[in-house]
Parts: sequence; structure tokens; C-alpha cells
Amino acid sequence: MPKLLVDTVPVGYRELQHWVTLIDAIIGPNSEKFDMKSSVPGTLPGKLVAVFDSGFSLPRVPKPIGDALYSNIPGAMLGSNPKVWGFSCKNEVNLTLSLGHELFCPSF
Repeated sequence: MPKLLVDTVPVGYRELQHWVTLIDAIIGPNSEKFDMKSSVPGTLPGKLVAVFDSGFSLPRVPKPIGDALYSNIPGAMLGSNPKVWGFSCKNEVNLTLSLGHELFCPSF
């Protein structure tokens, strides 16, 4: 696999430093490629910015991707506050992420 580089933010933004890379594609449980549109300024069309954070238990994804991924799981329900999908631990979800084809370098 190619090495994914870390982009360092300017000094005034150090508190925002995270290891980020682009998600090139998300393929869901039905082998369908998700349509992706990032809300992060400067992101290439058809890509999403991924923040690697092993200390957070609930992944944050754009609502259309969350809905596409979880709405087809038998018995899955979207909670009202917070808006988090819940489903039985007996269900298995396969998700494929493609990373590392282009480096994301945000402009500050």
C-alpha cells in the first residue's frame, strides 16, 4: 500500500491538527458505490475527507451516506436526539473504503 502522508496545518491552527486523507470511494453492503459530496472546502469532486481518530466511537459521515448505509439494515432505526442510527449487534455490515489515491492539502 502507498504511504499516506500527513499534512501539517499552519501554527495558528495547530489545535485543529488531525491525520486526514481522502476517501476515493465508499462501497456499501449492496456493492453499490456511494455518491459522495464533501462539505469541506477545497475537496476534490467525488471525494470525502477522512479524519483518523481512534478515540471516537461514533463515526461522523454525511447524512446521505449514513442513510444509504444503515437504512437497509433490518430493524435499523434513526434516533431523534442525537441523530444516530441504531441496530441489533446481530447484524453484520460490510463497507469498503478506498483511500490514498490523491493527497488532501487544505488551504487555511
